[in-house]
Amino acid sequence: MAGYNLYYGSSPRQYQANLLLGTDVCNGHSCTAQLELEQGHWYVAVTAFDQQGNESEYSEELHVISESLEPTLIYPNGSITWVRGCTYDILWENFPDSKVTLELLKDGATVKKIAKGTNNDGAFSWVVSKKVQPGEGFTVRVSGKNGSDSSDEQFRIVAPTVISPAKGALLEKSNPQSIIWDPETFCGPNVDISLLKGTKKILDIASFVPNTGSYLWEIPGELKPSPRYRIKIASSFHQGCFGYSEGYFAAD
Repeated sequence: MAGYNLYYGSSPRQYQANLLLGTDVCNGHSCTAQLELEQGHWYVAVTAFDQQGNESEYSEELHVISESLEPTLIYPNGSITWVRGCTYDILWENFPDSKVTLELLKDGATVKKIAKGTNNDGAFSWVVSKKVQPGEGFTVRVSGKNGSDSSDEQFRIVAPTVISPAKGALLEKSNPQSIIWDPETFCGPNVDISLLKGTKKILDIASFVPNTGSYLWEIPGELKPSPRYRIKIASSFHQGCFGYSEGYFAAD
């Protein structure tokens, strides 16, 4: 045995080039060599040849997927929704720098510097700031001295939304009342519901309620009449994610 030929190409059994593996890189039936392939799908097979140049049949073919080593933002990518006050992990790979900068963009313009000069460890947990105005057209950009990458698709950011009781409503103690919210605007599987009078919490209505968007509330008979009640709903596991009913309602 004099050596091996390593054949490779972008289609099965259609090889465009080969790499000669001689005794300098082979030890018996084991060879060590480096083959640089462009990003994509490749098909590889090996033949053996002797001192007279006689070559064997192709080996079984190996299918190889060569991935890009370009700086890449992994998440957020795609059509997703972020909620203000909730925590998300921004993920990236293949940045050669020791530090990177993370930015939130809307329609291509920077609206928030998420982190400047953070360690290039591939992940950063961020609580979506309440200062970010809800809307469409958001992306995240990761950048270093030697490259940058942004979300492939735009995503939206929403604010926690309590729908009912509505402003000016009158809730009667004699009837169960529906508390309604938009479940897509609260992160996590459960929410906590409380009653405020003005800005002061006076009652824990329910905890760890399934985040389905509605809860039937039996108003306590001892609750004093007032026109200054509000409902607060918060994610059970992300207390920074909360919203209030719009304006005050009355209970009688």
